[in-house]
Amino acid sequence: MKRGKGIYDSLPVWAQTVAVNLASARNFQAKYGGAFRGWLEDLAHNERKSRDEALRQQQVATRHLLEYALEHVPYYREHGFPPDDLSAWPILEKATVAAQPEKFLSDEFSPRDLMELHTSGTTGTPLAVRFSKACHQIEMAFRWRHRAWAGVPFLSRGAYVSGHPVVPATQAHPPFWRWDRYEKRLLCSSYHLTSDNVPAYIEAFQRYRPDFIHGYPSSLYLLGGYKPKAVFTASETLLDFQRATIERGFGPKAFN
Repeated sequence: MKRGKGIYDSLPVWAQTVAVNLASARNFQAKYGGAFRGWLEDLAHNERKSRDEALRQQQVATRHLLEYALEHVPYYREHGFPPDDLSAWPILEKATVAAQPEKFLSDEFSPRDLMELHTSGTTGTPLAVRFSKACHQIEMAFRWRHRAWAGVPFLSRGAYVSGHPVVPATQAHPPFWRWDRYEKRLLCSSYHLTSDNVPAYIEAFQRYRPDFIHGYPSSLYLLGGYKPKAVFTASETLLDFQRATIERGFGPKAFN
């Protein structure tokens, strides 16, 4: 266990909530800066374009991306794939990236200037992914545009049931969540979601009244009894029987 996590776990709940909010306040601008606002507007505008216009834009962007990769990314520079024929480029396997991650880092970026996250590992081995702050904001724009399709605008109140390490693993009693007032998020631990604890989670939803619920399909499948505007699933495949149960339990359509 990392030293910082050990200190966090030893704090009382109120102090953990303060720590969560301090971290959220520090990260807010990094997630929702200028690139986020611009892309959020661009994504909404894209949906009003004709199919032909969108395809032309896609072709230009694809050509630009391939040319950039050949010029700046060592793996592609060494292989020299044709910039005008995407079909000639091989499908990139996760194992290839994991074996030589430095080959996929553009020479325009330094590792120390990039953020790093790890995939969940649900399809096998987790993968470390490096990305710029601008890319992080672009991803946030895609997420909030997706939520807008369900009538959930930016900074609506949300309950997230996933692998957030905000609750100590040894904690045996509620609350199994911490409230982030900066992003209006109820961060719920999926690790503590058992049949005995389900009523406590539902009670938390009713108390905080989130506009939407977001989480792993396998977690939301166990819940219900609260009616948000929308439900979003991520990180795992949403199976048909899970979708049916989730929509029956929460009421609105599940967006995946």
